[in-house]
Amino acid sequence: MSGKLSICYVVQGNTDISTHSTDSPAEAEEVIMHLLLSQSQIRSIRREGAALTCREFDEVLKKAAERIVFEILRGSLSLDSAEVRARFCLAA
Repeated sequence: MSGKLSICYVVQGNTDISTHSTDSPAEAEEVIMHLLLSQSQIRSIRREGAALTCREFDEVLKKAAERIVFEILRGSLSLDSAEVRARFCLAA
């Protein structure tokens, strides 16, 4: 995903909408992972000011969720990355 990304979200227990903007896809994914783990409401993700399609939005969330699961399995089962990929068909 290239271009300026803006993630609009509401932190759990709050009502204010916050926005995180970045040019870095890796940073955006890290922010989304953090928001998922903290159970914050992700209201929208925009690229260059245009909202992602429903399918694009879902794919971004799925990728971030898979990275979270990957890291949990790697740490909890003391596996290396190759083992997690092979056993659970997850990409790092």
